[in-house]
Order: sequence, then structure tokens, then C-alpha cells
Amino acid sequence: EKYTAIYPYAARDQDEIDLERGMTVEVIQKNLEGWWKIRYQGKEGWAPASYLKKADILSQKMAAGAPVHASTNDLDVACKQQNANKENKENQRDRFSPFSESKR
Repeated sequence: EKYTAIYPYAARDQDEIDLERGMTVEVIQKNLEGWWKIRYQGKEGWAPASYLKKADILSQKMAAGAPVHASTNDLDVACKQQNANKENKENQRDRFSPFSESKR
């Protein structure tokens, strides 16, 4: 699984890995004590789990070297979803309004 470092961390032991904010790492082992074994640029070591956040798709594309631009299709889908959500909220508001047509 890909995770992004949200805080910098300086390794204190030889089995730990330094983290720089924004770097994307692969988590290869999790434990309940709050330390995860990670891989970064071929090196493996432990890092505090609380310093890592699940990487989003954009970060994963950047790490893989894929183009990061949004396509017009992506933007079109996002706009349609946003408009549908807005219409849904307006319909619900009208339906449950204390000032509906029947009470005026």
C-alpha cells in the first residue's frame, strides 16, 4: 500500500527510515505498536505510523511518473456530480420545508 509522509521524521535507530514531508512510501508491514515497516527507493525500515497517511490517487500517479493533469472527461464527471448533489439538496430542502405550498 502507498502512503505519504505528512510529517518529517529523523531516524533514531539503524532499523528506522528518515521521512521527509510529502514523500510516498510503500508500507510492507503494519504492527499494533504504531510502527510500520516501509520501503522507499529500495531501502526498508521502520517509521511511526502516525506520520503516514494513505496516499491519494494523485500522489500515486506522481510517484509512478504518470502525467498528473486532469482530463476534460475527469472535470466533466466532477461537475456533473457536483450539480447532481446540489439539485438533491435543493429538492430535499423544498420537500421538508415548513413553508411548503400546502401550508401557505
